[in-house]
Amino acid sequence: MVFSYLNKQLVTSKLFRDIGDGRMNFLFKIFMLLAIIGLPSYTWAFQCGSHTSFGVPSSADQLLCRQGYALGYSYKHRGPEWVQYAVSKESVEASCSSDPNFRNDRDIPEEYQSTNHDYTNSGYDRGHMAPRATIDFNCASETESVLYSNASPQDPGLNQVGWKQLEADVRGWTEQRQNLFVVTGAIFHGNKRIRDRVSVPSHYYKIIYDLVRKESISFLFPNEPLATYDLDKGIVTISEISNLSGQSLSTMFNVQKEYRELNF
Repeated sequence: MVFSYLNKQLVTSKLFRDIGDGRMNFLFKIFMLLAIIGLPSYTWAFQCGSHTSFGVPSSADQLLCRQGYALGYSYKHRGPEWVQYAVSKESVEASCSSDPNFRNDRDIPEEYQSTNHDYTNSGYDRGHMAPRATIDFNCASETESVLYSNASPQDPGLNQVGWKQLEADVRGWTEQRQNLFVVTGAIFHGNKRIRDRVSVPSHYYKIIYDLVRKESISFLFPNEPLATYDLDKGIVTISEISNLSGQSLSTMFNVQKEYRELNF
């Protein structure tokens, strides 16, 4: 940020002192205040339609608006910090079988892109942060799911087993709940990288929110093998994820009940 924390406090205080003195238009001051303290959750909420209707977990270097999801991309980590998307029974039932391969995302500045070279023989899977099997409701959306900006280095024993089962469970929950909103994120504790370029997350989380019933279930797992029968061990509260990630997740949803068992 251009302003240090101290400068933010000083400028913010002055704006509030000046509100009544007629030297600046009040609405302009409010605009300036938001720009100074930095509230991307509110400005970005108007950019990706329903995918950012609840705001976003944190500011990122680049916001990517796709047909099937919104994504916050980190230049430092060369990968997604979070993705979020609305999913329904109808969108889950629709599918495309074009079977595209991963490809570079030209919307990302070249020096900050991750590529096939980064992942090849790295020991990590190209984990879809926005799951291909969930957002393949048309071929264009499926193609966007295999951009490298949507890939994250996942342990194969997580990606192909427990995490895969969790994503299938989310699709299954739409049968009864119809409409869900999902936030998936990566947490970076440590400095592990592949090819000394792409950061390897220490943890992954997933928050599933029922828009109608205002109920949620949340999961947090280390980036290591996970058996399908151990999914319940990763159930946590949204606050726990917020505390570990440092992201503003607790204020995004009006949750009236958080499930602590898999019977969502």
